[in-house]
Amino acid sequence: MGLFDLLLLSVVQGVTEFLPVSSSGHLVLVGVLLGGESVSGAELADSSLALHVGTLVAIVVFYRSELWRMCRTDRRQLGVLLVGSLPVATIGVPLKLTGWDESLHDPRLAATLLVFTGVVLLLGRHHGDKQPGGRLTYRMALWIGMVQAVAILPGLSRSGLTITAGLVAGLSSREAARFSFLLAMPAVGGAGLLQVIELVGQGGGQLEVPVWQLGVATLVAATVGWLSLTVLVAVLERGRLAWFAVWCVPCGLGMLAYTLATL
Repeated sequence: MGLFDLLLLSVVQGVTEFLPVSSSGHLVLVGVLLGGESVSGAELADSSLALHVGTLVAIVVFYRSELWRMCRTDRRQLGVLLVGSLPVATIGVPLKLTGWDESLHDPRLAATLLVFTGVVLLLGRHHGDKQPGGRLTYRMALWIGMVQAVAILPGLSRSGLTITAGLVAGLSSREAARFSFLLAMPAVGGAGLLQVIELVGQGGGQLEVPVWQLGVATLVAATVGWLSLTVLVAVLERGRLAWFAVWCVPCGLGMLAYTLATL
């Protein structure tokens, strides 16, 4: 994997992890366009770990004041976050440890579910901020966490589905986005930890991609991710989450047509 390929993946990850357009679906698509057969599994594992770290850094920096407040004075929010994280841990960890997650990386599946993501965003626009925005409860957290667990499937936008789930539950756009991305921290951190375990188990921890390239990829993913978060929060405050459906549906259909014609 060359530096250009790695930087391209970093930018795609930084943009699509936070904007509701499915990072997994776009990474599958980019992998197909780059020619997946020319990239080794070890290189993909190394780059995936770097991208996860970059994503996590972006969330921590963007919500640093919220995290500080939670740790110091708002312990209830930690409990809500724990409850919301249970579903993805229950489903995601067994999938990763058994290797079943690899069978989900089908570009046709990703394309189909990307279209589905667009449809969900369109339907979610009817909720918007018409409701005053209730207090986040443990039941809401569990509901949003269950939606996040389903979004493990490539092509489903984790942020898009969890924010929409929060709006449906009665949260304001800002609160739905805040909880969605705080909820991403245990999920992304856990995914990164499992990636480390896999790397150590398969190759003794030896990296196939130069450390400096992984560092650059992490920095790019974190920077682009922070910018994407800033854009998304601004869009949500205007009640325009459905804007992203304009990208998801045609992109998914185009991706499906391409993969059916070439694979």
